[in-house]
Amino acid sequence: MKKERKKQSQSKGTDDPFYKLMKIGGEAVLKLIGINQPDNYEPRAIVLKEKKLYPDIVAVPTKDKNRDMVFIEFQGYKDTMIRHRTAAKIMLSCAQENYTGPVCGAVIYTDASFKEAAAPLGMKSLSGSFELKGRLEEIVLSKYTAKQLTAVDPRLIILAPFTISKRTPLEKLSNICREWKESVCLNYDKEMQNDVIEILGLFILNRFRKLSLKEVITMLNFDLAKTEAGKELINMGLIDGLEKGEIKGKREGKREGKREGELKGKIELLENLHLFGTISKEQYESMVAPLREQLKLLVQ
Repeated sequence: MKKERKKQSQSKGTDDPFYKLMKIGGEAVLKLIGINQPDNYEPRAIVLKEKKLYPDIVAVPTKDKNRDMVFIEFQGYKDTMIRHRTAAKIMLSCAQENYTGPVCGAVIYTDASFKEAAAPLGMKSLSGSFELKGRLEEIVLSKYTAKQLTAVDPRLIILAPFTISKRTPLEKLSNICREWKESVCLNYDKEMQNDVIEILGLFILNRFRKLSLKEVITMLNFDLAKTEAGKELINMGLIDGLEKGEIKGKREGKREGKREGELKGKIELLENLHLFGTISKEQYESMVAPLREQLKLLVQ
C-alpha cells in the first residue's frame, strides 16, 4: 500500500500541472519539442484511467492529417524504463486508434539526472524485416535558461522553476519567483492568470522540495492552499508524512514500546508540518489532539 502511495506522489508532482499547462499554453510546449505550425494541433491531456494506453499528452493534427501525431511524456523523477515505457505507450495507442501514420514522441525531463537514469532504447529485427521508427525528442528543462525558454515562446516562462539550481538561496529565489509572476501576468490573458500562477507555484514546490507551501504563497502573493491542486498537495503531504512518522515511530518503538513510539512519531511529524506552514493551525490541532489523548492513556 505504501509503495502505491509513493508512486502516486511522484507522478502527481508534475503530471497534473502539466495537463493544465497543455490546456492553457499547449502550442508553446509543442514549439519547445520542435513541432512546426503548432497552432494546427489540438493537444489532449490524457486522464489517468487511460494512461496505460496513452502517454501524458497526445497532440492531434487538425488540418493536415499527414503531419506527425505527437505523444508527450513528462518525467519528474528517475525511471530507468521511461524510454521503453513511452515507446510502448505510443505503439499501444496507435494500435488502439488503428493509426499507421508518422509519429513524434517526446519526453520532457524536469532534471538532467532523470534523463541520465533512463536506459537506452533500440529495437531492430536481425532479419531486417522491421525496426522501431519515428522521432523521439528529449528535452531537459534544467539545461535551459529562462531566457532560452522564452525565446522559443514567452509563455514558457511558466517552466522557469526547472531552469535554476535546487540550491538557490531563499532570498534570491524569492526575488526570481516574483519576476516569474510578473512575466506570467505579461504573457497570459488576464482570465488565465490565476490558473497559470497556480501551475507556476506547483512547479516551484516540485523543484524546491524544502520550500513550504507557506513560503511559496508569500513569494507569489497567491494562496495555493485555496486551489484544488493545492489542497490535494497538502493531503498527499499528510499521507506521505504520516507514513514517515509511522516508520520513525516504529524505530523509536523498539526502545519505548511500539505503540508509544508510533504515536510520538506521528505527533512530531504533525508539529513539523504545522511549523513549516504545510498545514493550518486548525488542521494541526484537530489531528494532533486525538493522538495526544491516546499517548496520555498509554503512558498512565
